Amino acid sequence: MLNYSVAELRINNINIQMIKFSLLGETILEWNDKDIEHYHARRMAMDSMLCRFKARVLDSHQSEGINGVVRDCMEDDAIVFSDKSTSYVDISDLVELHVTEKSDAKTTKETLKWVHIAISNAKRTLLGNYHKIKRKYLQLYLNEFIYKLNRRYFGDKLFDRLVIANITGA
Repeated sequence: MLNYSVAELRINNINIQMIKFSLLGETILEWNDKDIEHYHARRMAMDSMLCRFKARVLDSHQSEGINGVVRDCMEDDAIVFSDKSTSYVDISDLVELHVTEKSDAKTTKETLKWVHIAISNAKRTLLGNYHKIKRKYLQLYLNEFIYKLNRRYFGDKLFDRLVIANITGA
């Protein structure tokens, strides 16, 4: 486990990158094709830095099951944002940093915004496309949704990224 201040520096670096990325849009009227390509590359980098969604079907909300999923799905250097559920008390032992927020209206709109958006989009997609899903296949449907969600900005670069991933084994 890293020291909290080192993890804080990593979060601050992400914030700095987000600010730089948001400032790119200030000069949009002066952009040429090269600037647009640069913007799309930065957007993809920012997206992959921030949004690596994962989803797993759980049998219960008890901490043992959640800890098992975190152990299986998360790297040791992961930073996890969650609400203050008592089921998440041991997550800080399994990842670099576990940031918890009391779940209220403000937290839902700010800190955990993308978690709630991803959940609502998954519900809408699964119920809208498949209508009736058997529990036996739920993980497969979630895998498909998460795959598409994590690659939503790849666009015409998807094939290139697939080739690179196959070559590097990533």
